[in-house]
Amino acid sequence: MVLNHFLFTLVITNLAANAAKQCQTPNNFSGECVPIENCPLLNFFFENESQTPTRNDALYLNKSLCNFSDVDDNPIVCCPMNTLLERTDCGISVEKKIYGGRITELDEFPWMALLEKKKSDGSKEFVCGGALINNKYVLTAAHCAVLKIVSVRLGEYNTKSDVDCIKQGINNNDQDCAPPPINVPIEEKIIHERYSISNSLNKYHDIALLKLKYAVEFSDYIKPVCLPNFPEKSSYKGVNFTIAGWGETENKTTSNVKLKVELPLKSRLHCQNAFRIYNFKLELSEGQLCVGGEKGKDSCVGDSGGPLMNANRNKNNDLVWYVVGIVSSGSNRCGLEAFPGIYTNVSHYVPWIISKIKP
Repeated sequence: MVLNHFLFTLVITNLAANAAKQCQTPNNFSGECVPIENCPLLNFFFENESQTPTRNDALYLNKSLCNFSDVDDNPIVCCPMNTLLERTDCGISVEKKIYGGRITELDEFPWMALLEKKKSDGSKEFVCGGALINNKYVLTAAHCAVLKIVSVRLGEYNTKSDVDCIKQGINNNDQDCAPPPINVPIEEKIIHERYSISNSLNKYHDIALLKLKYAVEFSDYIKPVCLPNFPEKSSYKGVNFTIAGWGETENKTTSNVKLKVELPLKSRLHCQNAFRIYNFKLELSEGQLCVGGEKGKDSCVGDSGGPLMNANRNKNNDLVWYVVGIVSSGSNRCGLEAFPGIYTNVSHYVPWIISKIKP
């Protein structure tokens, strides 16, 4: 009888302890109370010696506190569960059918976004790119978000046609058409707190989120891209990345059709030395990537804020795409040989992204 009572008490105690582990993050996601060293997303803010947390970071950490450990007095924090990092419905695109081609397939890279700016005369124009990361948020560059962005276009292929079609079949007699693209108003712009508006080439923390006014429905032509692993599990050595967009081409004209190109990763030191030749003093941080430098291949002004992408096979052998960078800065003369571009390193900012997104 005593033993049964003891076992009953033990079960109740364990249930209470497990229930106590459940929590809600400051931005209303489900979480679990764990030691901060077991939550990489929050431990990044705690242990990042390269810079002190911003006021917003500190506030987020404070609101994430569950209690303190009885053993070493270290923080027990509410670690987000089921975040964008655990998703399996992102990054799926068509397999590229034209190897080496620059023109994308109709439904290739369905997370690509065009940012629309309101001009002083009341008209609108596309000025930057971005990437859809869930049904309400677009990832882009801070230097784009500071502009008067009013809406985001999704599901676009050819900006000059209302309905996009491409010919297919043996004799090109058949057509594959996509639904018309959608324009979604912006509800909120979330710009990294450390980003500084200046003409400096060193665009540190050049990252922002655009919250859409309403959740979009996914289709073959509108899908989210995956965020990279955190902490970063790969140095990306020897990897070729892919960029896509409608920006300035080697002919100095804006492309109507979505294009793509592959570019190699270079070391940060390579970038600094390349820019020094042109009398630019460049000091890259861990939050930046150096990519490109091949003649005639680069991302240009119109592609600012667009995604730098990498793909891996999942366990089902599907090709899954990740946004590893954001087009940030480089030369005004696109495609210069030995003159690479600068990209925001998204993996470095995954904790910031997760801390800003709300359900």
